[in-house]
Amino acid sequence: MLTLNNMNHAILHKPALTEKSLTESNGNRYTFIVPMTVTKLEFKSFIENKVSSKAIEINSKVTKTIRKKRGKSKMKKVKYMIVKLPKDIKVHGFETPNEKDNK
Repeated sequence: MLTLNNMNHAILHKPALTEKSLTESNGNRYTFIVPMTVTKLEFKSFIENKVSSKAIEINSKVTKTIRKKRGKSKMKKVKYMIVKLPKDIKVHGFETPNEKDNK
């Protein structure tokens, strides 16, 4: 099981815990927020070192968010990496409430 406490912050900021990412975690697809400079190959080698198994698929997406504060707006880019892992590997922290109740 991959735990989120011992991750390298140069490669990974934090997991993206949204409704969509939690439902995708049932299909072993996990979403992480990463720095803009991280490439797919760096992220793939990082994940494969942490779980000691091959990542099946890695996708990335960049979104733009607008922050408004007192009439001023700032554009900020956020990069997400979505990784699909084998079925026997779970990431701690991505459990839905139904999975927590079953334990």
